[in-house]
Amino acid sequence: MEKFGNGDLLPKYDTCFFERYAKETLADLVSAHYAGLVNRDRPDLQDTSLGIGIEVTRAMREGKAEAHELINDVAGQRIIDVPSEVSSSVNAHGYGFVLNGQLIGRAEREYWERALPLQHIIESKVAKVANGFYGYFSEFGLYVFSKETLSTQDVLSTMDWMISLQKPNRLAYNYLFLLQSTDLWVCNLDRRETHRFNIPVAKRQTYYNIAITSHENHSELQRQMERMRQAKGNDNE
Repeated sequence: MEKFGNGDLLPKYDTCFFERYAKETLADLVSAHYAGLVNRDRPDLQDTSLGIGIEVTRAMREGKAEAHELINDVAGQRIIDVPSEVSSSVNAHGYGFVLNGQLIGRAEREYWERALPLQHIIESKVAKVANGFYGYFSEFGLYVFSKETLSTQDVLSTMDWMISLQKPNRLAYNYLFLLQSTDLWVCNLDRRETHRFNIPVAKRQTYYNIAITSHENHSELQRQMERMRQAKGNDNE
């Protein structure tokens, strides 16, 4: 288990981590139709050749404990443990992860504070897609990481409510994806159909490892590019 402090390196669970995790679940569980998705912005996952745009978000109550439990859930193992001796320091610095023993970032705290419970986040995202904030795609999807305890009836009610909410809109979501710990619910909003995919612990661990490895490779690529820029600058002096 990775811990805060003691000089351990804890990967940064930024927006791209969740987007990569979402992409892996869609391509592996739902359909190869989603294998070509790449990280972009507005919306977060795109395949322009197929006209697919998927926004990825979290719906959860505010707080570090909720954030930690969500990460542990999607990882299928206890990834984060915050020892009592550093809790006060974490609280003093806001929601920050520890990198080589150093607390970093109020940005992470602000990121998690933007994660609203399910109804509010759906309302916000429906309004944004309707006004063209996410551009124009032939297939729009909303992928939500949720800490809510959702029964089958809850999922059906959420789907029906979302269909009704966006019915007057010219631009609307075609799919709602709800990831809740061990299950990924796929709601076809055009056909009013749902399908539940169970995610065994081993698969959750695999998705987590892929998402984290991609983050580390991306960070290393950024470092290499920065070194190249610096070397080029020195050559020009």
